[in-house]
Amino acid sequence: MKKVYVVTSASYRPAVAFEDPERAELVRKMCDGSVDEIDVLDAGPSLREVLGVMDLSPVDEPDGDGEDGDDGL
Repeated sequence: MKKVYVVTSASYRPAVAFEDPERAELVRKMCDGSVDEIDVLDAGPSLREVLGVMDLSPVDEPDGDGEDGDDGL
C-alpha cells in the first residue's frame, strides 16, 4: 500500500500532497504546517515502475553505408 503525505497549514490553502516524505517535510517547514500520512490504494503503476520495465538501452545505430533504407514509396 502506498502512502501520501499531506501538508496542511492555517496560513497556506489548499492542502498539498506529496509521495515523498522529505519533500512534504520541507514544505511543512516553509509554511509552518503539519504533515498527515495517508494510506492510498493505487491501481496504476508509478513512473518508477513504468521506467523500470521499459528497455532504455540505446537504439542500434545504422551501419554507416549512407543509405537510409527508404525505397521511395
